[in-house]
Amino acid sequence: MLQHQAVKQPARRPPTYTGKYKLSWLLFVAALPLYAQNGAAGDDWPTYGGAYGAWRYSALSQVNRDNVQKLAPAWVFQTGDYENGLQATPIVVDGVLYLSTPNSWVFALDGATGQVRWEYRFPLSRSIPLYGKQNRGVAVGRGRVFVGTADNHLVALDQGTGQEVWRVNVEDARQCGCNITGAPLVVKDMVITGVTGGDSAHRGYLTAFDAATGRMRWRFFTIPGPGEKGHETWPGESWRYGGGATWMTGSFDPDLNLLYWGVGNAAADLNAALRRGDNLYTDSVIALDPDTGKLKWHYQEIPQDVWDYDAAYEMQLVDLTVGGRPRKALVHVTKSGFTWVLDRTTGEFLKAWPFVKNYNWITGIAPDGKLVGRNEPGAGKAKLLCPGTIGGKSWNQSAYSPRTGWVYIPVLEICSDLIVRDEDPQEGRGFTGGNWIMKPPPAAKQESYLAAFDPVTGARQWSVPATTWLLASVLATAGDLVFSGDPEGNFFALDARSGKRLWSFSTGAGHRGFGDYLFRRRQAVHRDSFGVGLPDRAGARRPLAGKRSTAGLGAVRVCPSGGEAMKRAFLLLAIAAASHAQEGGIERGAQLYRTNCATPYCHGPDGLAGRAPRLAGHHYNVNSMFKIITWGIPGTGMPEFTTRLKTEEIADLVAYAMTLGGSVAAPAPTPVAPPRALTPEAKQGARCSSTPLAPVPAGHATNWTGGACRSAPISRCCRPAASEICAGSRRATW
Repeated sequence: MLQHQAVKQPARRPPTYTGKYKLSWLLFVAALPLYAQNGAAGDDWPTYGGAYGAWRYSALSQVNRDNVQKLAPAWVFQTGDYENGLQATPIVVDGVLYLSTPNSWVFALDGATGQVRWEYRFPLSRSIPLYGKQNRGVAVGRGRVFVGTADNHLVALDQGTGQEVWRVNVEDARQCGCNITGAPLVVKDMVITGVTGGDSAHRGYLTAFDAATGRMRWRFFTIPGPGEKGHETWPGESWRYGGGATWMTGSFDPDLNLLYWGVGNAAADLNAALRRGDNLYTDSVIALDPDTGKLKWHYQEIPQDVWDYDAAYEMQLVDLTVGGRPRKALVHVTKSGFTWVLDRTTGEFLKAWPFVKNYNWITGIAPDGKLVGRNEPGAGKAKLLCPGTIGGKSWNQSAYSPRTGWVYIPVLEICSDLIVRDEDPQEGRGFTGGNWIMKPPPAAKQESYLAAFDPVTGARQWSVPATTWLLASVLATAGDLVFSGDPEGNFFALDARSGKRLWSFSTGAGHRGFGDYLFRRRQAVHRDSFGVGLPDRAGARRPLAGKRSTAGLGAVRVCPSGGEAMKRAFLLLAIAAASHAQEGGIERGAQLYRTNCATPYCHGPDGLAGRAPRLAGHHYNVNSMFKIITWGIPGTGMPEFTTRLKTEEIADLVAYAMTLGGSVAAPAPTPVAPPRALTPEAKQGARCSSTPLAPVPAGHATNWTGGACRSAPISRCCRPAASEICAGSRRATW
């Protein structure tokens, strides 16, 4: 039931710093504004996609191919929210930057200095759905800053002060199993938000609220109910739990007065046994009248989706010439590895083309838009299908440049073994209808690259390989540059016309969001970074590139003041995880596993049949297992449990998880070796910092003046894969 309340925010308490900060920070790069253009972002970055047309293109050209090598850091801001990294695209309005974090904290920062103008922390409940704590940004408009929360609230803050104006419970997350992870969109005097739920037994919808009061204006259900057009595509009661999430952000054409939103997959994801039919409006682009929420047109790209491909990603509103005719087009780069091109006035299908090299879920798409040669997974037997369930592109956004006329896409060449199983829906619970295991393409290598494509023909213009999966969004600019970042921490600029790498900066942490804005007549490119690692064969998190994370550049982690206590806790956990098996720990751990890990979205009840990597049959060592459970693996969906469970509970969970791999954690005659992050200096009781330089606390900015860091190395006594900062309390010495 939708609940609304206007609230007065309590007096703000001074922020407290526990030292448990992941590499969640923003790096800004200053350089040497020219023109604005319809569909492009100008001096500010006012919406999630830069402008209503979602091009992720900046009309600023002060930074260009000739001077991009001169880019240098301007300031860094650490949020202090270490859970699940920093995924948001900051919004910039009148030189003020608005940023959200996974725990639904919001910051307003001075775009020129990074100084905090205000901050807000939403009081999240402990009932977080299976999609976890993720937040991809805020919306700003009508004097408000709007943020969705991990427990399914929409909150309006005063743009100038950060005081809470109103909040609304969109739906009880404990019942629907859904929440808000995407950025809202302000249209006219309304704020519009979608919800997750595509991998759950849930009926999706899109909701518009009055920006001033929080009262609901309209709600559009993405799955038609009885008596509604399209309901006939859902047999029996399957419509009640059919998925159709609206979990990303839409686009808006003010001239046509049409709101466009992408709709996610049908549920159960892989098994259509209970939903034989086209399953409208899942895997569709819907065009709504924003004033009423009434459907104007729809186009379904994938009827009866059984691959978990959905259609929720960005929709670029671009005017193109197709078949010799000028068209108001909508370019839709999707998870399926195909790009659809539609007429955004009527919804007419114009073109579709593959942007991945490896696809076998269909043999092609006919001139009328019909799928040809469907290749569906079967029950009880694994079938390798490409792209995999992570998609030919993840949710990170592509970009369009009107200067080149090309679309720039971060491509993933990854497949999955799909295994279908029967499953009964339970409202709000995971409802995937199967399992998947990521695999390389057949007779090809697993790879990722950034590529430029003609949006009409699909002709690839150039591609630049990456060493790891590209999970960052892309920014194109009027300076003929394309910016992006990789999980290894490289923030880079390419020539938009040739793909040549022109500049790179090692931030020390992986990348997600992006934007561009102007402050004090100087262009700044802002970049979200967060600590990230990929699991190695033993399942342990390893820092990418295998090296220290840009110590001395400010793109770093601050060691906690309570370093000794953290070391003791880590050693206790290592020993406890090896010894709890004889003290009932496995039984207690089994209960914790059923509560936290057994959903199909996670590891499944047996460690084999879940969406996350299988545990059964893998012999993890104790250190690797407790590091993963304690600190998580940012960017992968594996959360950290250090704030959810006590140390002893994590030890019990480790003990049980070890049994799933076939090796019971037997008592150890000697203490287990401490984690790799505990250096010899740390074990001897060395202080966290071996230099007198004070760290920069979370919630503060660090300014740079250029040069090379002359500080002595700082001992790595923080949590695994952490790094340190060689900076004075406010200004670094370079």
